[in-house]
Amino acid sequence: MNHFSPNTPALDLVLDGVVVNTDSIEYAETNPYIYTPSGERRVRLNRTGTSKNYFGADRFLIRMCAIQFLPAIHYLQ
Repeated sequence: MNHFSPNTPALDLVLDGVVVNTDSIEYAETNPYIYTPSGERRVRLNRTGTSKNYFGADRFLIRMCAIQFLPAIHYLQ
């Protein structure tokens, strides 16, 4: 995750209810790649140290994909 919004506070990346970053992600910082099982995941961006979803309700569902050597991008089922 890249944090490129100067007016947004530090965030925690929450994947399926678990905070996956070890330090808060602040403006202009980047979180390393996250290895996770394939399939759909519920993603939240909480204000650091809280359970408050910065963008409101849980509405982010993403399908994880495996990125190998470009240009090969494969969606996992």
